[in-house]
Amino acid sequence: MPSTNLGSGVGLVDAHVHFYSNFDEERFFDSTLANVRRAAVGLGLPEATPGWLLLTETRCDHVFEALFERANGTQSGRWTFRPTAEAASLIACVDGREVLGLIAGRQIATREGLEVLALGTTATFSDGAGLGETLERVGAADALPVLPWGFGKWLSRRGALVEERIRSHQSRGLFLGDNGGRPAFRPRPGLLALGEAHGLVVLPGSDPLPLPFQEERVGSFGFVLDGPIASDRPAEGLKARLRALDGSPPAYGQATRLVPFVRNQISMQLRKRRISL
Repeated sequence: MPSTNLGSGVGLVDAHVHFYSNFDEERFFDSTLANVRRAAVGLGLPEATPGWLLLTETRCDHVFEALFERANGTQSGRWTFRPTAEAASLIACVDGREVLGLIAGRQIATREGLEVLALGTTATFSDGAGLGETLERVGAADALPVLPWGFGKWLSRRGALVEERIRSHQSRGLFLGDNGGRPAFRPRPGLLALGEAHGLVVLPGSDPLPLPFQEERVGSFGFVLDGPIASDRPAEGLKARLRALDGSPPAYGQATRLVPFVRNQISMQLRKRRISL
């Protein structure tokens, strides 16, 4: 396996990563690395191109915290984790090789039923506040605020709210999120293009669902970030690089095909019914 210099050159970034309790850890990291390697080769980049995962944990998830504790204690197994000089990042190593970077972050549910991502922070946030208040809290934590596309969530009243935020002067510093879970048979959401026309940057990510084997999607959809990231403080470095972008970075990966998309949506509805019983 090629070694990776995480702090140099071009990197592939998955900006919407979940690690749910039903995910298998080794499968998660093995699949992620394979997806990043495959994407790099497909883009004509070196196979050892660094991969960066921007975690977006819900209030119920604390995987980064658990990995951080392991990184500062005794470890065993193929996958181990190295701390950096900051609290919001870790380096994932397989068989002693540094191959992936992990950046802490959160996903927050707003009162209106929208989602907000807070990238590059170990801060926690309560769900249920309004969109404006939630974005203010994310900004106050020095995290990157992202409004990610979600199936059915950018329509009607909520879509109008997203559009209003895009057109508002208050959108300065806001990012939009595309994800690999959207249907490939439908056009790219128009609000993403509207956001770009208003100077907002779109950050793609895989956004795996809490379903069996969805961890195998991580790293398969994201964007290309050109230039080095300091491996001792990658969270701060990535945030600074993304804030400095004057346009959306090149995306890589494919959205979800018809049959898997329909299957995933049915599975999610059945899961929600089981949880509500």
